[in-house]
Amino acid sequence: MQLHGDLVYVANRGPNTISVLRAADLSPVAEVPSGGDWPRHFAIDGDRVYVANQYANTVTTFRLKDGVPEPDGEAYEVESPACVLIM
Repeated sequence: MQLHGDLVYVANRGPNTISVLRAADLSPVAEVPSGGDWPRHFAIDGDRVYVANQYANTVTTFRLKDGVPEPDGEAYEVESPACVLIM
């Protein structure tokens, strides 16, 4: 889970999605596919989101548009990624 601005982002491992909620009342904004299997962790860096899909062996990237992650077509092969660190 991560707070970014006035939104909360949550990785959902069963349905393989990222949920976006309003921080004020946790009402749903969007739910988007994580781009892989078992989104173990994610990180937000500016207008980009990086999702570690552990069982898919990928880190997929998204751009935030009005706070909602949209796939940008990028994926990096990483063996069993469990965490994303932005430095």
